[in-house]
Amino acid sequence: MKRSRGVRLAGVFGLAICLVFITRVIARANPSSNRQEAQQPQQAGSANSQATSPDQTESITERTQRRGSQLLILQTQDEADAKTRGCMSAGCHTPIDSTTMHAPGTVRLGCTDCHGGDASVMNSAAKDSAQYNEAKNRAHVRARFREDEHSAANAVRPYFGARWLKESPEWVKFVNPGDNRVSQETCGRSGCHSEEVHQVRTSMMTHGAMLWGAALYNNGGYPIKNPRFGESYGRDGKPQRLITWPPPTPEETKQKGILPYIDPLQRWEISQPGNVLR
Repeated sequence: MKRSRGVRLAGVFGLAICLVFITRVIARANPSSNRQEAQQPQQAGSANSQATSPDQTESITERTQRRGSQLLILQTQDEADAKTRGCMSAGCHTPIDSTTMHAPGTVRLGCTDCHGGDASVMNSAAKDSAQYNEAKNRAHVRARFREDEHSAANAVRPYFGARWLKESPEWVKFVNPGDNRVSQETCGRSGCHSEEVHQVRTSMMTHGAMLWGAALYNNGGYPIKNPRFGESYGRDGKPQRLITWPPPTPEETKQKGILPYIDPLQRWEISQPGNVLR
C-alpha cells in the first residue's frame, strides 16, 4: 500500500512538471501576440492623450450651447462677447457703463445670459425702419400681451392685477432678470449669487406673511396666531407653498419665528370671513 501511494504521488508530480513545460513552450512560440497585447493599453493611452478637446474643434456657438447648463463664470470672454455682439450692433443698444451690468473686469457675461433673446441677429438698418423693426422682433423675446412691448421699463406694480403672472417666464426674464420667477436661472446660475437668490425668494419682505398674518388674525379671518399665508409664485406664475427644510422645532418657531411652511392666500370664496363687527 505504501509503495502504490508513493507511485501515485510521483505520477502527479511528474504530470505537473509536464504541464509547466508545455505552457512555457507555447508562450515562447507566440511572442508577437503577447507583445501586441502588452502594446494595446499603451496605444489606447497614447490615443487618449492625443485626442483633441471639444474646445479646440467646436465653434463658439456650439461651445456656448454645450455649456448652457454650466456656471456662467466658467465661460470665456469670446463666449460672452458672442452673446452681446448683435445687441450692440448699429442702431440698437448703444454702449453703456458696462456691458455686463457689473463692475468692469469682475465677471464675463453676455446680454443674453441674463435677458435671453437672440444675440446672433445683426442690424445695419436705420432706427424705426422696416428692416430695423424686423431684426428687433427676431432678436427680442416677444410678450404674450403685445401691448406690453411699448417700453423696456419694468411693469408698474406688476403683481397688482395678476397680468404679470400670466406672462411667459421668457418675457419676464427679458424685461427683469432679477424677478423671483426667473432669478435662479440668471443671478442664481452665475455661480455668484446663488445664496442671495435663495434668501430673497423666501424673505419675509418678499412673501409678506407678517402682513397677512397680523391682518387675518387680528380681524378674525384666521384663528392661529402664527402666520400661515404669504405670496410666492413659481416660474409658471402660479402660487406656490414655501417650505422650510429641515422643519423647525416648536421652540424655534416660538423663539425665532421660523415657520415650517407658508401657503398661498386662499381664494375669497373659500376663505373664512372676518369679524365684521371689529
